[in-house]
Amino acid sequence: MLVITLGCLIMLPALLAMSRPGSPVAAVLLMAVILFGFQTAIGNVQTLPSDFFGGKTVGTLAGLSGMAAKLGAVGLTALVPWLTADGNYTPAFIIGAALALIALASIWTLCPKIEPLKPLIK
Repeated sequence: MLVITLGCLIMLPALLAMSRPGSPVAAVLLMAVILFGFQTAIGNVQTLPSDFFGGKTVGTLAGLSGMAAKLGAVGLTALVPWLTADGNYTPAFIIGAALALIALASIWTLCPKIEPLKPLIK
């Protein structure tokens, strides 16, 4: 959870700074920081099903989370051009920052203790 938190906290200020990056070089550097934070967090988020469950359940959860990610990408792909039609990308980066906070809150709320769950049936 610490690494996931670190990844989200790396992304957050960089996402907010992207609303006014200043120069093209600064924008590229900020995007690099955002992607570094994302990769730091997502690598650990994707292992959570195997931390909690075993067997076929892990594959099912990995598939469902992959499908949810693709559906989210489809939604954002449709939303971002509409949000940025006037050339202002600030709303898109604010949404990204909000999603980082939501992910962080979700992990800390829904997964307070990362350890294998005990089976319901013995």
